[in-house]
Amino acid sequence: MRPRHGRLTPSTEELLTEAIKKKIPLPNIEPRDLSYELVQRLTSVSIKSENVDSLVLFAQIRPYAVRDVLDNNVQFIMQEADKGNLQVANIFFQLRGVLNDDRKKLFRDIAARTVIKAAIGLAGHKIGGYSRKKTDYRPDIDFDLEATIERIIDQGAVKLRSTQDIVGIEKVEREKNVVLIMDVSGSVSGDRNVMAAMATAIAAHNLRDDSYGVIVFSDDAVTIKSVTERKNPQQIIEEILDLAPTGFTNIESGLKAGLVELNKIRSATIKWAILFTDGNYNRGDNPIIIASKYPKLHVIHILGQTKGERTCRRLARAGRGKYAKLYMNKIPYTLRKLLR
Repeated sequence: MRPRHGRLTPSTEELLTEAIKKKIPLPNIEPRDLSYELVQRLTSVSIKSENVDSLVLFAQIRPYAVRDVLDNNVQFIMQEADKGNLQVANIFFQLRGVLNDDRKKLFRDIAARTVIKAAIGLAGHKIGGYSRKKTDYRPDIDFDLEATIERIIDQGAVKLRSTQDIVGIEKVEREKNVVLIMDVSGSVSGDRNVMAAMATAIAAHNLRDDSYGVIVFSDDAVTIKSVTERKNPQQIIEEILDLAPTGFTNIESGLKAGLVELNKIRSATIKWAILFTDGNYNRGDNPIIIASKYPKLHVIHILGQTKGERTCRRLARAGRGKYAKLYMNKIPYTLRKLLR
């Protein structure tokens, strides 16, 4: 430690330890200054302080050190998972390459359960999507004033004679056929994988009685779940968290795979897709052309550059859908808005 103004300058370890305990942003430290032994000690402090955010950062810098400490502290991860703390999924993403098969399976299972628990907590009631059907009036439903007046006139009456003259309006839930198409490219921290897992978990919970498909893409598209198959949501989430995305983004490939899935639905029911992306593609052809082939394509913009926003808005217009910006804590609200 170097004297300054008659005082000792706090060491890197002291500064980081204080920040961890107070749960404030960690000071900027060069990764090379964080040795394996130091990160082990700081990981122990993070666990005692229940600071999962700092664990994610240390796992990104020195995954082996964090793994070796967590190996004897799995109970802490399970405790945070029980709270629905999504950072548990980010920890798995950072450590998955250094875990043995048994530990990887355990941590992946915990991470997937965390995402599902958080999704159910945020999703609330089932996503809407209703059509209005005229029917005989009942006290528990709305009525159509214009249709009621027409009925009275058609019957040659001048006033309402009984409730049988009233035309009721009943909300009937529409069958939904939805394909989620999610950009997981360039995700070093795992945020996009967790976002994709979260959106899928919410969809799986809310669309459990309907048909839905899940596509993810970076340089190429992968169909995680086809609209025609039944698949355990836990397995879907685990597969998404296990993906190793590249730095390339091929929106066209994702949209092509999504269109294949929508075309498997032959019935006359309403069907559409939701694309999650930052709009910055560097592989494949212009995705606007394939977007125009969708019956309806909503686009959720993963916040990024202005250039990406313009692309996202154009994709939504071409697909006759809506455009929305993505905020992680508002995924349920955004999905409900687009599926209404």
